[in-house]
Amino acid sequence: MKRMRRRSYRKEDRLKIEDWRVLTETREILQPFYDQTKHYQSRAKNETHGALWEMYLSMELILNEIITSKERYIDVSSTYPHPDDDDIMKARKYTRTSLDNYWGKLDDYYKKFDLAPVYTAALVLHPGYKWRYFEKTWI
Repeated sequence: MKRMRRRSYRKEDRLKIEDWRVLTETREILQPFYDQTKHYQSRAKNETHGALWEMYLSMELILNEIITSKERYIDVSSTYPHPDDDDIMKARKYTRTSLDNYWGKLDDYYKKFDLAPVYTAALVLHPGYKWRYFEKTWI
């Protein structure tokens, strides 16, 4: 039997505690995007997910998640008083930039919704939402 050699890793290649924290935060931020993607992949039993009327609801959910995440990652000094605050602030800056990019992409999709009124019509024609949805969320 061939014995496997243990790989030697360079010290700088190992993930530090801060790296794990950033990865955990990134996963938390991306989870709603993953959930919504899976929801609309037409893998639902009885074909009950992925209807046109659900798209506005999904967009609002994602937008709220982006806003909440941006608020959560604004200031680190009060949350993590730590000697590595500079590294944490740098990671948070990249996180906020990524959230801004997500928001920009979501805005592109909202503009496409404006060009295709079928999404609005699908929500207005839904017996449970009608115009109330737009009156409640947009006014």
